[in-house]
Amino acid sequence: AGTYAVVATINDPSLQGSVSGTLTVSKAALALESGPLTVGYTGQPISPTLRLIPDVPFTVTYDATTNGTPAGNPTASPPINAGNYRILVSAGSNYEITPPHLPLFITKRGVGISLSKLSVMADGTTPQPVIAVTHPPGINLDIQYTNAAGGSPGSTPPSTAGLWNVNATASSPNYEGSATAQLRLRTRQNPRVVLNGPATELAGRSLRYNALLVNAVNLPAPSTSPAPFPEGTPAPSGIITFKQAGTVIGSAQLNLNGEVSLLTGFPPRLAPYSITAEYGGSEDFFPTTNSNTIQTTVTKIPITPIADSPLVVTYDGLPKEVKFTTAFGKARTFKINVTYAGSATRPVNAGASPIPVVATIDDPDYQGTATVQLRIDPAPAAITVGNTFATFDDSPKPVSVITNPPNLPVTILYSGSEFTSLAPKQPGAFPFQVQLNSANYTAPVFNGTLTIS
Repeated sequence: AGTYAVVATINDPSLQGSVSGTLTVSKAALALESGPLTVGYTGQPISPTLRLIPDVPFTVTYDATTNGTPAGNPTASPPINAGNYRILVSAGSNYEITPPHLPLFITKRGVGISLSKLSVMADGTTPQPVIAVTHPPGINLDIQYTNAAGGSPGSTPPSTAGLWNVNATASSPNYEGSATAQLRLRTRQNPRVVLNGPATELAGRSLRYNALLVNAVNLPAPSTSPAPFPEGTPAPSGIITFKQAGTVIGSAQLNLNGEVSLLTGFPPRLAPYSITAEYGGSEDFFPTTNSNTIQTTVTKIPITPIADSPLVVTYDGLPKEVKFTTAFGKARTFKINVTYAGSATRPVNAGASPIPVVATIDDPDYQGTATVQLRIDPAPAAITVGNTFATFDDSPKPVSVITNPPNLPVTILYSGSEFTSLAPKQPGAFPFQVQLNSANYTAPVFNGTLTIS
């Protein structure tokens, strides 16, 4: 293909003449087709499939581009690294290829990044870098550390306690990816135990005590609250042991809030309790016996005795007992001490005044007292009188008296000029009275007339 000068001359003995002109031979048109032109980095040369239509032999060169501008260093070797390239295809000077060149894009490959060693003890001087592993391995990373409390990122690993934000970014021309994490640099803390529990409790009930692990250092005055542990300190862990007067009564594992509760499995008695706690320590916290003391006073449960037998009875010659129960009834029985007018002896005789009866609960867990009044009424009796008619013989004529029950003491009074206990002996009619003389029995006064003829 090209442009050529043409001269035509008559070659004849009789004729002469010539003419000149230009011959143009155009380039043959070729269409360029290709396979995918955007591919990911593989670590191998990237050479897309190319084809010319019509099919003629061709050569290929590759040149890197920046913002679409070739670098000017074409090479026949297919590119390997991620980037932008221009593909140039040539079939010789007699052909015109459309399009004249093609763009090739080799994209970066994603990389996985795993960060570990994110919680370590710090001594204040030794840098503590995280461990970073890439997938695939061996990819260079740019790791930046930023104090979570504020500050600028830097590539130097920190050495002082605190919480640090970590950002790891692939720094490779062929890989891209990043990962973030938090690095905790911690120092072993000095704690103390704050105990809470009841100041008083009723006997027979289990005691509950709560323990909280806090910083041994208080906030500045005037506050008396414990200071928070330094930022980045892990949640407390370990065992709290509870003691009563120096004897272990139980232990439990701290929860994530640094708290634990103990419900004593024994029913408390009236002895006072002095509860303390000890912490066994962990990787991040020193063990300590520094705890306050909870003094718990145990008192008996109040309950009132209830009279469970009649409080008004009739004399029958037998001791009279007042029985007591409680609101528990038969479900829970108690020993109850009972006194009658201050004596444990049960009363027998009837009296004009009620007898105070005091009942007192005798139990290690319960207490209570009640006072009631017991009344013993006299029993009914009967009086029968005989010999109310007599004949004068100059001797006293007493009436005869029979009681039921028998042999009860009576007083007999005869009427003359006045009542007297002397039986009359003179003839006449004499009114008389027979009165029962016993505190334990009662009967109406018998009134009658003695006749002596």
